[in-house]
Amino acid sequence: MARVHLPYKKGLAWLGATLCLLTCACGPKERDPLVRAGMYAFAQERYSEAIVAFHKALADRADDYEVHHYLARSYLALSKFPQALRAIEHAIELAPQKDQTRSELYEVLGIIHTARYTSRAYSQNQHRDVEAARAAFEQATALDPHRATAYYNLGLLHGYRKEVDQAQAAYAAALAADSTLAPAYKKLGKIQREKGFPPEAARAFKKAVRFDPQDAEAHFLLGLAQRDMGDNEAALQALLKATELNPDSPKLRLNLGNVYLRLGRREEGKREMARSESLRQQHRGLHSEISPPTHKSLPIGSARDHYNMGLKHQMVGETDQALLEFRRAVEIKPDHKDAHIGLGLLLAEQGRDKLAAQYFQRAIELDPENPVLYVHLGNAHYQSGSLARAAQTFARATQLDTSLVEPPYMLGLIAAQQRQFKIATRLFAQVTALAPQYAKAHFNLGVAHAQLGDFAAARTAYQRFVELEPEDGRGHLYLGDACEALGLLEESQKHRARGQQLLERDGN
Repeated sequence: MARVHLPYKKGLAWLGATLCLLTCACGPKERDPLVRAGMYAFAQERYSEAIVAFHKALADRADDYEVHHYLARSYLALSKFPQALRAIEHAIELAPQKDQTRSELYEVLGIIHTARYTSRAYSQNQHRDVEAARAAFEQATALDPHRATAYYNLGLLHGYRKEVDQAQAAYAAALAADSTLAPAYKKLGKIQREKGFPPEAARAFKKAVRFDPQDAEAHFLLGLAQRDMGDNEAALQALLKATELNPDSPKLRLNLGNVYLRLGRREEGKREMARSESLRQQHRGLHSEISPPTHKSLPIGSARDHYNMGLKHQMVGETDQALLEFRRAVEIKPDHKDAHIGLGLLLAEQGRDKLAAQYFQRAIELDPENPVLYVHLGNAHYQSGSLARAAQTFARATQLDTSLVEPPYMLGLIAAQQRQFKIATRLFAQVTALAPQYAKAHFNLGVAHAQLGDFAAARTAYQRFVELEPEDGRGHLYLGDACEALGLLEESQKHRARGQQLLERDGN
């Protein structure tokens, strides 16, 4: 689970790793009650209230870039990316060119694009978001070469992309700017351990615990690296410290027991193994080696811990375990929106779309203005055959965010299935304008034109599909059909032959 660090030590949740953001302590100038109310609500994580207050404040101070800044961060906390982008772009536009906070504004811009990149509903915008995030972080560091968190966030972006060497270079740059940034040492240590260099990993983890001695995960990782090196005595001390900080973690107890056994201390090893199993069965302190519990004893585990464990299982493909943990999260905290979303996504992947729709609907009740949730719900309705409900839901998503690609594409498919091909061509054309690289939209645009008898337009659409997917035999065959209808027999024969060759090669 990842957090974006905000003023007042409040955070936002994202899948993967910690997005860091250091800010000036002052925040927006509190010159009127509305801004004070917004900042107080922001500090209490009541982001919807903060948004209302900031908008009211902007009615009289539309050029206050600091209010736009915090408005953007409030929207980001609710995953309302288009609104967050508009607000932060206003802040950047209004901020004085020489203002030192411009670096922070660009970093927030990068974080928004990074967060949107990780959202599945924006799959057609992912390349654009990656490039925009990278450019924003680079602009932030150009304005302030000592802005360590911008380098760190750039490293996270590379990490999401599995660009290990680039991520490593970014974390190193973060530490060059701030040699006390413990999360960067932890990230570097993880990379070194994954590359098979436990001594280098251990050195990085030692620095992580030096600068953040209360980070149980850092002690835990240090222990693992030292165990990898065969230094079981040192590993024991690191793991003992980790379990001291997080006594209810089954995973920490399990690894502690393993090290005791390696040292020949069998009774202590067996005791810790038994303690680990007991904690696991009681569902106590789940995932606490990464997310330390706020209390010493968790009788059934917090909703957050179960949700975090669900994410961990989901990331490695352990679907049944992830479903179990997400269900436990909503049992403990029925208004845990992200757990409802997690359940919906996993159930949809299993083809259990009607049940998935129930969880997406509950998430929408908790966050009714989030367009991404309507996309998920629309897909569930579509896959279960409820086309009318799907169309209504995708239309609502489009109302909330006109930049989304999936809603008009799915509405185009629904229109085509209902033989409303004029509507389908308009919708698929809208998609290709939003996402010119979306090959399937060009293909279906060609099909809709062909159904209307407009083979010239169909040929153009199929040609674009073939440019984007030259190894797809269907595209060549359909292009051949359009050419034949237009009397372009030589071109038709060429594409038909190529299509047949590709389909035979692929065994279709």
